[in-house]
Amino acid sequence: MNGSFNSLASFFSLSFTINSPTFLLGLAGVKAFKYPPFVLPIRQKYGKAFGECFPSNILVVFRAQCGRTWVNRGDISSHKLPPKDVVKMLQENGITKVKLFNNDETVLNALTGTGIEVMIGISNQLLKDLANPDVAKKWVKENVTRYDLKSPKGVNITLIGVGNEPFLRDYKDTLTNVTGPALENIQNALNEAGLGDTIKATVPLNADVYLSPGWNPVPSAGFFCSDIVDPLNHILKVLDKNKAPFTVNIYPFLSLYYGNGAFPFDYAFFDGVSNPLKEKDGAEYTNCVDANLDTCAAALAGTRYSNMTIMVGEMGWPTDGNPYANVTLAEKFYKGFVAYLAKGKGSPRRPEYTEAYIFALFDEDRKSTLPGNFETHWGLYYDDGTPVRQRKQ
Repeated sequence: MNGSFNSLASFFSLSFTINSPTFLLGLAGVKAFKYPPFVLPIRQKYGKAFGECFPSNILVVFRAQCGRTWVNRGDISSHKLPPKDVVKMLQENGITKVKLFNNDETVLNALTGTGIEVMIGISNQLLKDLANPDVAKKWVKENVTRYDLKSPKGVNITLIGVGNEPFLRDYKDTLTNVTGPALENIQNALNEAGLGDTIKATVPLNADVYLSPGWNPVPSAGFFCSDIVDPLNHILKVLDKNKAPFTVNIYPFLSLYYGNGAFPFDYAFFDGVSNPLKEKDGAEYTNCVDANLDTCAAALAGTRYSNMTIMVGEMGWPTDGNPYANVTLAEKFYKGFVAYLAKGKGSPRRPEYTEAYIFALFDEDRKSTLPGNFETHWGLYYDDGTPVRQRKQ
């Protein structure tokens, strides 16, 4: 990693040209050695997150200001709360959508009759098998249609995540050519079961799949990485045909973490910067989320999918394990994130409401810490339900 970030433009130039085998640095941040997370929300039974210095409860504030709250739920934890308790917490906090990283039967049974929209996940280990249409049909029958989807008493499954960040360099291209076929087969199986209008399959991707060139480091010049163009085009074709969203995970914290002091600190938040990145047409970028989304939008437009919906599958801030990972900065990030979503203005190139899932509400003490010690501390709450702020005061 050479060079320095003397301006936001120089940051763009460097960040968009890095593709390390061990981590991926860009406006979205970095995702290294990524393992399936799991998240859930709570309020009344387990107390308030962040104490009184933060809006009394992040979930309540999201609901009040944004009209909705969507969360990830993961289970790499030694203290898993009972699914029925988790569902009660989701309801108490007005959670309308939850994103799972697997298809745990006990969790889905607990969600029966709640009306909560559910995104279930398929592990990367199954992608190769799902490239077989017959296997995909069997998977949908055993893991989707069995939940009485069309009944108010059933599970309201609306999305299926086919794999999770399968193009990460850590996988050494083992999933590159099977992800598209797996996605297509799952969606076709849903369509054949008469569920295609209400359940869409998508692939949650890391944000390093798109970038801008060093000679023109601005969002409007965004394009998809050349080494995955063909398999990504397969995915985009399936998403477009079935009106499914393009899903990307964005982590400003990781840009700070891997930027080694070179990433503009304020750019990771939503409070504005003194030297915004400016496009020739006058568009300005004061935070890396907008810049990231518009780089993605430009890449989609360059492949003839300019109208495809972009959904943020994960976005959050850790509270321990690194100098940047602390409660104070987490508060700063979430306050700005709430205000950002509440405006409903989207990014300069995509001026519509941005759909985003919080990551995460619970810490996961059994996650790998290969990327950094912060990996077990993404939650607003500890994995046993204790508010993070309560223990750290």
